[in-house]
Order: sequence, then C-alpha cells, then structure tokens
Amino acid sequence: MATSSNPRPEMRYGKYTEKEGYLPKKASILRSNPIFGVHKKYRYLVVRGSNLKCFRQKEDTRPEWELALQNTEVLAHPDKLEIEIRTWAGSEEFAADSEEQYNDWYETLRYASERNIKHYYVFVRAIGEGHFGKVVMAKDRRTKEKFAVKVIKKESKEQRSKTLIQRELNILRLVNHPNVVRLFDLFDAEDRLYFVLEYMAGGALYEVLSSKTIHFSEESASVIIKDILLGLAYLHEKGIVHRDVKPENILTTAKTWPFTSKLADFGLSNFLESGVLESKVGTPYFCAREVVTSETYGTKADLWSLGVVAYEMLSGRKPFEGSHTQSVLHTIQRGKYSFPKTQWQYISDEAIDFISKLICIDVNRRLSAVEALQHPWIVNEGRNEALPNALPHALTQPKPTPKPAEYDDDMDDM
Repeated sequence: MATSSNPRPEMRYGKYTEKEGYLPKKASILRSNPIFGVHKKYRYLVVRGSNLKCFRQKEDTRPEWELALQNTEVLAHPDKLEIEIRTWAGSEEFAADSEEQYNDWYETLRYASERNIKHYYVFVRAIGEGHFGKVVMAKDRRTKEKFAVKVIKKESKEQRSKTLIQRELNILRLVNHPNVVRLFDLFDAEDRLYFVLEYMAGGALYEVLSSKTIHFSEESASVIIKDILLGLAYLHEKGIVHRDVKPENILTTAKTWPFTSKLADFGLSNFLESGVLESKVGTPYFCAREVVTSETYGTKADLWSLGVVAYEMLSGRKPFEGSHTQSVLHTIQRGKYSFPKTQWQYISDEAIDFISKLICIDVNRRLSAVEALQHPWIVNEGRNEALPNALPHALTQPKPTPKPAEYDDDMDDM
C-alpha cells in the first residue's frame, strides 16, 4: 500500500543549492572625514541552483544584476572576510560581517559555481519530449548508468509556464515511491534547467501496448493498473493531483513482460492546497467529466483518467471518441459510454465493474485510489480461468506518437 513515510529523494551529486539573504558589498571609503568612515552597501542575494541574483532590497521584484555561477570563479579572501566573484566582464566583491557569515556564503557560492551537469553526465541521444522540454538519454561519466535528462530552456517562457515548471520541480523533489519516476539530480544553469530522472528502458506504456509482438492477458493488465494505483494513492496522500494520467505518461522498466509501470511527467500536476482545483488542464480523451465541465475537482479526477486507460488497454478503444476535440469533449460531458460485446465479450465482469466504478459521473460514488486497490479485479490480478489468456484486441486506433529527435547540434549546447 501507499505510504507517505518514504524519505525525500537524495540528489546523486550533492544537494540543490538554495540560499538567500543580505550580504554587504566590499567596503568603500566615501570621505576622508572620520565622521563618515567606512560605509557598507548591503545587497540581497538569492542563489537557486547555479544562478545568482542580486537585489538592492529583499522586496524588489527585479534584480540589480544576475549571473550564472557556472561561468564564474569564486575567490576567497579569509583574512578580510571578503568574497570575490570574478567574471569575464569584471568582479563583484562582498565583505561579510562575521566569520560565520563569510564561511556560509563562500561555501554556497563556491559549490554552486562548480555544479555543471557536463562534469557528471554525458548526453547520448534524444529519446522524446515532455511538457516544456526535450528528454535526452544520458550516462553517468563514472558509473556508466543510464538516466533520462529533461532539458528545459528558460528563454521565452510565459509566467504560466514558469509556474508549472516550478511546480513540477517542487513535486519531483518531494516524491519518492517505487511507482513514480524518480528525480536523481537537478542542475540550474544560466538558460536551462536539467532534471536528471530515472531511465525507463521500456519507454511509454502506449508504445508497449501498440507493439504487435506482445500479447497481454487481463491478468497483466490488472497488474499494470495496480502499479499506477499504488503511485496515485501515494501522490493523493501527499495532496498531489497528477491531472494528466494517460498511456504516454506511464513508463515501463522493460519492453517485454513482466515489467514495472511508473507515473511520469508532472508538468500539469498540482498541489491540492484548498481541497479542490479549478484549472481546465489535461488531455481531452482522458479528462474527467468535472474537469471538462469546468467544475471544481480533486484527486478522483485521476481515477477517471485511469479508468479510461484501463478501458483502452482491455478493448483497444477509448470510451469517449469523436472526429475532433470538441466532439470528444461533448461526449465526455454527456458521460455516456458502453461496453460493446464485440470488444468486451472475452473480458471479465470484474474488469467491467472496476472500470464502471472509475469512469463514474458521480464523484462521490467513484472509487478513490485506495478503494480501487481493494477491488476484486485488482486484488485477484484479473485472473479468470474461464476466459482466454490473451486479450483479443490490440490498440486499433493508436494516437500518433512524435518520433524522438535524432542527435542535433542543439544538444551540444544543452
């Protein structure tokens, strides 16, 4: 069962740097008159990853200047308690009020200046795209382990996108569960963010289901859904709604059965701080009815989406279809769907009952993730000896999956 006691994931190559506070600039003699003496100008410094922003006051919204510490040399002058940040254009110098303040800020700035993803990982090839960025397969220079690195360019990001990216980062740094793709490292450069994530060799569940070389049984479908339910139960316990549960955002550890399935891509996820959400987000085919109708919603919106995933896995069709997006949304608003005998005659009653209790218009009657884990179809792992082992349907109308980009010149600058 899900538990919220799992510790936060630790970064493989040190902690993500976060520090802010006032630090005086290097003292300057304004006048020779002893009445004036030495005057210190304080600046409010904010370090996030390898980025440093300098504000005149904490309350200021725009920094006086900003720079990437990766491109600097941080020099120590302990005898004077001074710190020099040297760039190609010149230097910024600060003088601490105490030895403790000096040591604290020097270690922070020095550490941030030395954190460069290229020192630890080598990029191999592009393997896909997620919300807001390209995903690259990379190898640890020391251990040769494979990782998936999500590369997000900072340029030209509107405020809403910045909010979503920060929210995704906050969630990834918080979660740690066997059925949620894990964050292993985080690098914040001048113009890019790098999320070093668990590499899932099987790719997206959608690709696995679309493969004609693999035939799934109802039992294996139940196990896959159970994996995702465990991940959702964990997220919901922490007050996180995924908001985009679909086969493309479910990754697998291998391309052949058996494998473990994990939730990925938190680009649209959110914290359930007030108990309900209102934003209309997600992928139309998988959106819960209350999301489509612009009602408030909570964690059970993810269960509707998972019900749609289960329906498609077992029948090869989606419960709500249409010739264009608006027609799909209209059918979801009506909330009417069926289990045609041509696709469902070999599927157990338990599976149909399970899906019916997820794709349920009445949110109060819809199963939660914890409740769904107790459903007989999940507990019994879909076993039914009276039915054929292999599902008779493959995905007959696959949604085109963007072809991963080949290695290009842009990757040299990542």
